[in-house]
Amino acid sequence: MQQLKAKDPSIYLIVTFFSPSGMDFYQKRNHPADWVGYLPLPTNNNAKKFIRHFHPQQVFFVKYEFWDNYLAQAKKIGAKIYCISATFRRNQRFFGSFGFLFKKTLQYFDRIFVQNKASLELLENIGISTGFLAGDTRVDKVLENKAKIYPDEVATQFLDGRKVIILGSCWPQGEQIWREFIFDHPEFQYIIAPHNVNAHHIESLLKDFYPQGICYTKFDINKKTNVLIVDCIGKLSNLYQYGDLAYVGGGFTGKLHNILEPSVFGIPIVIGPKHARFPEAEELIQRGVTHVIENPKEVTTIVPKLLEKRAEIAQIASEFFEENKDAARKIVNKIEDW
Repeated sequence: MQQLKAKDPSIYLIVTFFSPSGMDFYQKRNHPADWVGYLPLPTNNNAKKFIRHFHPQQVFFVKYEFWDNYLAQAKKIGAKIYCISATFRRNQRFFGSFGFLFKKTLQYFDRIFVQNKASLELLENIGISTGFLAGDTRVDKVLENKAKIYPDEVATQFLDGRKVIILGSCWPQGEQIWREFIFDHPEFQYIIAPHNVNAHHIESLLKDFYPQGICYTKFDINKKTNVLIVDCIGKLSNLYQYGDLAYVGGGFTGKLHNILEPSVFGIPIVIGPKHARFPEAEELIQRGVTHVIENPKEVTTIVPKLLEKRAEIAQIASEFFEENKDAARKIVNKIEDW
């Protein structure tokens, strides 16, 4: 922060994160940022120093980021404050019996761009009229990724015409739930992309799926196998193009990974039971694109049913993305109009 001059008009974008994991995620992406760093802890003194130093004209918070001291200090200097891709649930502090104590936080925002109608209705019910239904900006991102897919050399060599089931961003609990099905159904091919790709976990997966498994980075076309273990990062979103069905991890811990990435290819999605905090999962479940499993027996029951409905699910998924695209454009247009 000391290397940048306060109120420097050449600084048009600052991206900030609280956590090291956020910074790691940022490094994988290409942003036109002049400076990227950790946002100081949200004490009143830190917020005052930070806002006075940069003196921003516009401030954007994403989804669940409601930091009162930063909001208050930005409002004091006359900055326009926006929240984008916001989602709200009835059990949040704003909507309970003592919600009036926290309403001020939402009143700092000049506009709150929400992902769904339920969030907009919750705001309106407590007298917040600055909400605007724009949708989820991630929809635009996955549509963009789909337009840029490319042939994966390893995957194309691995495929042999059988249906492909992809376990994406999976955690150990999900891997074990699928283990029995994978051994009992050699008629399918499986691509397993674990959330954790450290050497210890990859070795554990190779043991769990011995002798069927082979690592992506060590793939040998001469080895007969139907389990490809992706032991590197950055491949999964492109590999989804080859799937006939996908299981997306995180649904057993409450940290569900991105189900939009496989859904954009029109394939059925299977997830674990903890998905209440993810409105896109709720909507795709209602539409029949996404389905919930809790144990190995349910995997055996649901897979053939979903594969039979693949064409129908593809059509429903296509309609969902058509209805929800252009969220970023809607947000930019509204900000420019105001």
